[in-house]
Amino acid sequence: ISEETKIEEKITNNVFLIDVSSSMNEGNKLSNLKTSLFTYTATLNSKNRVSVVSFSSKTEVLLSAAEKSDPLFNKVIQDLRGRGTTKVNDGIKYIYNHYTDVKHQNLSFVLFTDGVFYLSEESETAILENQNIPLTIFQFGYRKNQQLLQLTERQNLNHHKISPKKIPPTLTKLKKNKPFPTPFF
Repeated sequence: ISEETKIEEKITNNVFLIDVSSSMNEGNKLSNLKTSLFTYTATLNSKNRVSVVSFSSKTEVLLSAAEKSDPLFNKVIQDLRGRGTTKVNDGIKYIYNHYTDVKHQNLSFVLFTDGVFYLSEESETAILENQNIPLTIFQFGYRKNQQLLQLTERQNLNHHKISPKKIPPTLTKLKKNKPFPTPFF
């Protein structure tokens, strides 16, 4: 079997890093996040798995490499509650330290957040040093995170501001124009 064929047979683990800080309780951000997450996951094919890592005051692995049809995935997402502070840097550090050494699968990181945080230099470095892992950012709410926007522009990351009333059409349009996460193997 050629090396190219081996790559195509690998599973893609979509690691969802989800902001569950108390700011996500404001204005339906968390419910919009859940809707977006289910809509996004519906676009994944059978060669994809989902992992869920939440962050607030602490980082927690809620699900590891499950099939999107696994009932536990739906339960984990439905049970998300906003609480605590926004320790996004701990979450980013966790996913880049614990998932990048897995050789048997492709990786895609997807950050779901309202953007109410400051990225540390260490987090920016982790993102920059791992550009081989696609990073998609879905941002909810009305706040603009200039640091996140600048990082997105510099590194050509997938960053999308999600309007609550246009979740399914927005994600469907994005899928047609720029499939995410790229690349799918």
